[in-house]
Order: sequence, then structure tokens, then C-alpha cells
Amino acid sequence: MDKAAWFVTMGKNFKMSVIKHIVNFSLTVLFAICSYYFFSISQSYWIILAAFGFQICLTQIVRKNFLTLCGLALTAVLVVFVMGMLPNYFISTAIILSFVIFSSIYLCLRYSGIWGAGFLVNFFAIIASSATVTFSENVERFVCMLLGFFIVIFLYYLLSKRVDQAKLALTNCLRNLSLLNQSIFNCYLAQDYVEKKYIYEREQHIKRSNFLVEIHFFREIVRDMSSVPKKVFTPLIKNVDYLYEIMLALGSSLYRVDDHSMFAVASKEFYAISASIDTRINELTENVFHKGDPVTHENILIENIPPLEEIYHSVIQVVSPEPKIFLLFIYDLYALNEAILQLFQKIDQLDEALVKHD
Repeated sequence: MDKAAWFVTMGKNFKMSVIKHIVNFSLTVLFAICSYYFFSISQSYWIILAAFGFQICLTQIVRKNFLTLCGLALTAVLVVFVMGMLPNYFISTAIILSFVIFSSIYLCLRYSGIWGAGFLVNFFAIIASSATVTFSENVERFVCMLLGFFIVIFLYYLLSKRVDQAKLALTNCLRNLSLLNQSIFNCYLAQDYVEKKYIYEREQHIKRSNFLVEIHFFREIVRDMSSVPKKVFTPLIKNVDYLYEIMLALGSSLYRVDDHSMFAVASKEFYAISASIDTRINELTENVFHKGDPVTHENILIENIPPLEEIYHSVIQVVSPEPKIFLLFIYDLYALNEAILQLFQKIDQLDEALVKHD
């Protein structure tokens, strides 16, 4: 699948999600501005700051259950209230602000998926420490921030659906698997791989890291679901994990063969297999949101494996000092095809299973 078709596919999958984000953000800003003009008090600008900042950081907060969001809002409000209560002394303000910043940095490094929350708390603490306010103004600030956070949380739960978030996370995982596949086969097909090994390996490492971030996000979403959809989506996580393990096995052949030029013997077959894997994963991605779309390349991967087997028996088995490694590579391709078929079946039955459980 060429790049143009790839962008068309991803555009179809994420169009509704982008629209939802735009609507959510627009409504948040609208409610915050209306509240600002309605109350018209000296600290009412904190409604806009709280709503705007929380909405921006919301996409970077992995766990979005009600208690987590309320806990984050309360933490930010209390930090701002404490900073407002400090006397107008540089040393005391600097000490407390440094404590807040370093504590946030430590927690962000210690626990994944909360750096958006850490940024939000630090941002508000710095703003609050820049101006001295009276006790009554500090109370106004406290109430206005709570109102701003309430607007964001209310609209988030009003407009978002956990099932749609899980589907979107699943498509992100599949998209990153496709990019990882391209990176792995680029290493096999690149003629300058030996000279530029670090560049290719770094690219592959980035693709692996991106996938691990997305699958972690997927797990967090499913973990916070109610029992019914959780039972439906949990097997999908295992299937995606299995696809990733097979891709790692496919990439491991690169380190087991001493002579990289052996891969050039089957470069045409490798290219065809890489393209067919991309096509199948892209069809999986489309199928998550577009049920009923015809699958036109069901056998494209299984049809491209036999030519590689022929090359193995006629050439590689004779000239390569490590022929069994290529044979294991072929077995992994068959396992990958079977895993994709199983994932197709699970995704095809996804909506039906959700309705059945309901």
C-alpha cells in the first residue's frame, strides 16, 4: 500500500475522533468564557486557565477514570491555594515552588502516563506564585479553578465513550505495528545497512518504543472499563501482543545471519512480503471502525510466502552457512498470517459481542 492510500485509510479511521476532539475543545472554551463573563470577579480568569490547561493536558493523561481526574483537579487547586497563601517572601516561595516542581518531576519519572498531570500542576503553581493575593481573592481563585475543572470533566464524560477510545487505541497499536514492520524489512532490504547500522537500529528502536506506549495506553483504557466491555477487549490485547512478539521474532533473524548480503538474494520476495503485511494490517485497522467493508486481500500474505520458500530451497539452503535461520523466518511468517486471521475474526465479532453482553 502506497503512502497516499495509507493516509486515506488513516483519515477515514480518525476523522470522527478528530471531530469529537474539536467539538469537545470548542465547547470547553465556550463554557469557560461564558462563565468568566457571568461571574465577573477579579479572579474569574482562573476559570479559563483551569479549563484550557486541563483540556490540553487531558489527552496526555493515560488513566481517565473519574477518581483520577477529580484527584488531579483537587491536587492542582490545593497547590494553587497554598501558593496564594504564602507570604510575600522570595525564599519561602522559592522553596515551596521547588518542592512542587521536583516532586512532580520525580512522580512523572516514577510512574508512566502522568507527565501531562505533572505539567499541569507545575504550570498552575508557577502562575499562582507570580502574584500576591488576599485571602478573599485566594478563595475566589479556588472556586474558579474548581468550576473550570468541572466544565472539562463534565464535557469529557458527556461526549466521550470508553468503547470508542478503546477502538481508537487499538487502531493506534495496529498502525505502529505496521510502521514497525516497515522498519524491520527496511533493515533487511537496505544495501547500506552494515555501514549505517546504528541509524537503522535506532529507527527500529523508536518504532518498538512507540508501539509499547500505545499498547500500554490500550491496556489502561481497557482496565478502567466496566466488566462487560473489558471481557470483550481483553482478548484483543493478547492478540495484538502476540502479533508484536512474532514481529520481534521476524526481526531477530537480522542478528543471526552474519552475512547481510544473503538477504539480497531474496530482496524481491522480502519486499512483496513486507507490502502484503502492511496491506493486511491496514485492512485490520479499517475493520475496527468500518464493519462490513470487503476484505480484498485476504490471501495476499499467504500467497507471497511460497516464492520465498522456493528461493530458500534452490539458493539459500545451498549457499548460506545459516540456512535454518531462514527456515525459521518462513515459519514465523506463517504464524503471523494465522495471528492476523485470528485478529480479523475477533474484530469482526467485536460489535456483536458488545451488543450481546449488553
